[in-house]
Amino acid sequence: MSSEAQLALDEFGGLDIRDRGAGVDLARVPFRLDPTVALGEEDRFARASRLVGTDLYPLGDYEDGHALIAIGRDGRVFLLMDRVWIAGPSLDEALINLILGRGIQAVGGGEGFDG
Repeated sequence: MSSEAQLALDEFGGLDIRDRGAGVDLARVPFRLDPTVALGEEDRFARASRLVGTDLYPLGDYEDGHALIAIGRDGRVFLLMDRVWIAGPSLDEALINLILGRGIQAVGGGEGFDG
């Protein structure tokens, strides 16, 4: 586990946001910070790590398991869905974006991710 992942989980591990509804740019959906939800997803994280150019570590899940939340060694936070999306350049910004339903951006111009 990277120091970024350890710090994120030390501070926010167990966070469980259950809100749903309209957001600033997209719907607000539930998410939780629990890395155990990604057990068995090592291949998926390896492929996503190659795509974004940094090692990724699991933080939790988004939209009741429709995506996984990951943090890079560089501190960026990603959602692993059909594509890899950047949720924020830091954990704090990613949490704000997810809670408020702010827009996220596909990595690599939005090409598909074989997650």
